[in-house]
Amino acid sequence: MKYQAFSSIVGNIMIAVAAFSLATAGEPRTTRDPAAGGGVWQGAPVHWTAHPANPVLSPGPPGAWDEHIRERMWVIHDDGRFLAWYGGWKGNYDKKTPNLVHLGFATSEDGIRWTKHPKNPVFDQRWVEDVCVVKLRDTYYLYGEDETENKTAIHLLTSTDGVQWTARGNVLQKTAGSDWEGGWVGTPLVWRELNPWYMLYEGGPPGDVGLATSADGVHWQKSLNNPVLRRAAKGTWDDNVVGPSSILKRNGRYYLFYIGGGPQFRDGLATSNDFVHWTRYPGNPLVSDMSAVFVATPNKCLLYCRQNPSRSATTLYVAPASRWIRRPSSG
Repeated sequence: MKYQAFSSIVGNIMIAVAAFSLATAGEPRTTRDPAAGGGVWQGAPVHWTAHPANPVLSPGPPGAWDEHIRERMWVIHDDGRFLAWYGGWKGNYDKKTPNLVHLGFATSEDGIRWTKHPKNPVFDQRWVEDVCVVKLRDTYYLYGEDETENKTAIHLLTSTDGVQWTARGNVLQKTAGSDWEGGWVGTPLVWRELNPWYMLYEGGPPGDVGLATSADGVHWQKSLNNPVLRRAAKGTWDDNVVGPSSILKRNGRYYLFYIGGGPQFRDGLATSNDFVHWTRYPGNPLVSDMSAVFVATPNKCLLYCRQNPSRSATTLYVAPASRWIRRPSSG
């Protein structure tokens, strides 16, 4: 994720639990809740409760490889366990330093208490941050961004165990001369549902959301409709930059958690039935934190966010599970 005219992000990760009702947005709500009535927002995951154990994942001690945590921590619930990947670095965040941000791995039995892998970082051969992971049968596909020299590109790693990774090279790069992504692309969010694969990503400057599709997760074609989600009008909470965070599906519609700012970055919700035409939730923003990663289990829904204002940890928000949640296909 690029942040125009703002300082770099360091990170703790926090969690929130939802009763599908998140109440820490810091802005007044209308009396009528759009999620309580009919239409596309009925029962939508908009109401969340911050977990008392926050933050659930913090940076390492000074001098550790992850003394700072960068951007999204991606979490999946796989075979009864929670698995997470995140980017970490030490020292100054300097884009002139090659291969600065490395990949960490952590596991949890309950999604709250996390154990970092003893061999972290599990990948240190290339800059990797703001990651998204998709599992297809026995293979994990990890999409991340490389910020080296400010020439941001999206690249792919694959693994069969989530720990040992093989670099597959760049899969998406900026479009030279573009009026909306001529400088960089980043913040990949990949959704697979049989075919095609969909990728929402951030392009800039200054920062809008684009769409690409693929038949194999490796070779991607950008949409002619790009950008598919633009910054909002001046004076609104998301008028400076927007980027994709995570996604879920309900009754043929997709619900996108997206980051917006600034100067403060928070997450809101938008919905679409085709990945091209998006409608924002009228009660945005949902949470006072950012980079929300949605995870559904049989009995609860979790939302992992980058903590504001320090952006120094991961926070968790929680909600009861909803029967309409559909997870991406894994086969």
